[in-house]
Amino acid sequence: MQHAEFHEGQFDLVFSNSVIEHVGNKTNRKAFANEIRRLSKNYWIQTPYKYFPIEAHCGMPFWWFYPKKLRLFFLERWRKKLPAWTNMVEGTDIVSVKEIKELFPEAKITMEWLIFPKSIIASSNVKGFS
Repeated sequence: MQHAEFHEGQFDLVFSNSVIEHVGNKTNRKAFANEIRRLSKNYWIQTPYKYFPIEAHCGMPFWWFYPKKLRLFFLERWRKKLPAWTNMVEGTDIVSVKEIKELFPEAKITMEWLIFPKSIIASSNVKGFS
């Protein structure tokens, strides 16, 4: 996933808000994280937390805990009216705290709260964004 048009350390800061859960499987997420770390030592990465009561992409309560058949039922109904949005929801792969720690081992890992933990934040060398 390395982009030749950007050289190592080219950026002062890499900021990513709710993107990593959309890049695909674990291999793609690892490549995404490596590219972030290659482009800057300073980054702030955020991703929604699986256990927040309302799922950030589809707005459904406790979405990640529905049986697969029930999620597929909703996706097929949504696809009829909102195909592009449904593809986005379907292509979302929630990232765990454990995986974020593995992807960004030097980062400070914190939680964003909105009554409940809402999202996971990995930050490195970023003052004021903890």
